[in-house]
Amino acid sequence: MPMNPNRPTYTATITSNTTGAITLANIISGNGYAYVDMSYAGAAALAIPGAAAVPGNSRIRVLKSGSAGAITITPASGTIAGGATHTAIDATSDTAVFVAVGSDWKIEYSVIA
Repeated sequence: MPMNPNRPTYTATITSNTTGAITLANIISGNGYAYVDMSYAGAAALAIPGAAAVPGNSRIRVLKSGSAGAITITPASGTIAGGATHTAIDATSDTAVFVAVGSDWKIEYSVIA
């Protein structure tokens, strides 16, 4: 199920190269959806809850609107896209939607330059 623009969503814009974080409370407040715009230049980190800790089928969309630099996304537990971290979002306009399936975050959709 893709993200529904008419459904309330937790939205965060991260504008510095410090570590950002999405919490379980953020996902619940967004009715299972979180949208993160990484709008700064350079590499950074994004911490997310383990998929098993959030409601099933929750989604996180990450967009790199700043200039090049990998975003390292790390779940608190389980895997993301089959690994311990995900670093493919590294160029301007790269985006991916991750869905919580069991104890893992799977890629539902991505556009990677």
